[in-house]
Amino acid sequence: MVLGERHKAILALLKQKGSVTVNELTVALNASPATIRRDLELLEQTSLLRRTYGGAIEYTVGYEPSLTDRATKCTAEKIAIARLAASLIAAGDIIALDSGTTTYQIAKQLISIEPLSIITTSLTIAEIFANADNDEHTIIIPGGIVRTKTHSVVGEMAESNLMNYRCNTAFMSCQSITPENGAMNDNLLAMGIKRALINISQKIVIVADHSKFEKMSLATVVPTKKIDVLITDEKTSDTTLQSYRDLGIEVIIAHL
Repeated sequence: MVLGERHKAILALLKQKGSVTVNELTVALNASPATIRRDLELLEQTSLLRRTYGGAIEYTVGYEPSLTDRATKCTAEKIAIARLAASLIAAGDIIALDSGTTTYQIAKQLISIEPLSIITTSLTIAEIFANADNDEHTIIIPGGIVRTKTHSVVGEMAESNLMNYRCNTAFMSCQSITPENGAMNDNLLAMGIKRALINISQKIVIVADHSKFEKMSLATVVPTKKIDVLITDEKTSDTTLQSYRDLGIEVIIAHL
């Protein structure tokens, strides 16, 4: 395969999958690893992709959609996941909800559970419970910097404040997830916050609809070894989910 054709093939695979490895491209294009690495270097120089350790991701992978944009995608799946997640929560629990559209849907399902303590960095989630006006709900928001794009609190002050608390379970969202890299996100400003929530929680539950799988984002939020439970919808293939089961992660499927 000549150079131009190979580059087109690499970009086509990236568009389809969001990320590729050198090993995958070696097999698919019948080329040596050294050749593939040179191709990736050339394509990165022209801003057509971004190289990663052992492969590449789409150049646009660092773009983070607004909360409003994300709320309109896979809504039915997120609601189904939220209902299932809420069924795991009992009165008296102390839970953490990070900022995300799926965790927002979980919060909406929790109004009837009381008493309940919720630690969250999301202003939209806090507003749900504020509007419910229920003294049986204790809502804890760390002080910090408000990031308007995600309607959430970030920064070192917030991270430090979170370390004063402990909770039973953290429900964490993500922009993408793979067995190798765990749950990932493009929002680097929220990385410290998410890791603080992990550190104060006994159990970590990742909530991710089918569109989040087998894609790459900028950085790992929750390493695979830290994930206790993965909740997704029925559109995620069983072959994909088996990889997580093989790693000892409990996989729960929400049906629409």
